[in-house]
Amino acid sequence: MSKDSFGYVVTVAAALCVACSIVVSTAAVGLSGLQAANKLLDKNKNVLMAAGLATPGMSGDDINATFDEKVTKLIIDRETGDVVNPDEVEAITADYDQRAAEKKPELTVDIPAEAGYLIGSEPKYVTAYVISPEAGELPQLVLPIRGKGLWSTLYGFLALKVDFGQLDPSERFVVNGITYYEHAETPGLGGEVDNPNWKAQWPDLKAFDSEWTPKIAVSKSVADPDYHVDAMAGATITSDGVENMVQFWLGDYGFGKFLKGLEPDVIQTAAN
Repeated sequence: MSKDSFGYVVTVAAALCVACSIVVSTAAVGLSGLQAANKLLDKNKNVLMAAGLATPGMSGDDINATFDEKVTKLIIDRETGDVVNPDEVEAITADYDQRAAEKKPELTVDIPAEAGYLIGSEPKYVTAYVISPEAGELPQLVLPIRGKGLWSTLYGFLALKVDFGQLDPSERFVVNGITYYEHAETPGLGGEVDNPNWKAQWPDLKAFDSEWTPKIAVSKSVADPDYHVDAMAGATITSDGVENMVQFWLGDYGFGKFLKGLEPDVIQTAAN
């Protein structure tokens, strides 16, 4: 077969395509473990960041070690607020992944329009992370949150300090931090959710009023400083999205029922 013939060119091109596909497939399989490890590391880091436990320059090994030492995952039936035992629920296991469950219709339930939430469904089972306190400190809960911004769905974590000595919900649950780890908002506008100065407004906000109503507001005007976060300049839709998602996840369609029924022994058992 002549090197100038059509058949030769097609044969060589096909051989190159096959060879390249084998190389790409082999690389993908070989790197899958590393990708999974990096994804887990990023999740662990952001949980710790929300709780104020990740310090600049921490190595991956330090992050994972701190997470393993300080953090316990709970799996919660969002509709009832009950902590569930994976061994007793056929649909889930101890390594249950809330993000993965979002894509499985059999594990999700519809969110009614009255909730004012722009994502139509959420997993029936959600995760919360208990942060074991040092002596003299309050325990924390880190809650996964997601919601619509302007261009994207934002994924993050909201950390709450829990003071069981306070009966008033406005004093029992106080924000310790917030972080976003995935979004596609406009840099310099909605992307300011990543700005440390903007995130620095969140610690010490009250999560609820005395009637268990989520009250955190992301706005230009300050109605009540106990609940106020400045809106991001030029990013009204993203600011509204952050306010809506935080209020949703603190409300009865999110973690609200769990938080209302939370007893100290749940935290103590998880922390031990």
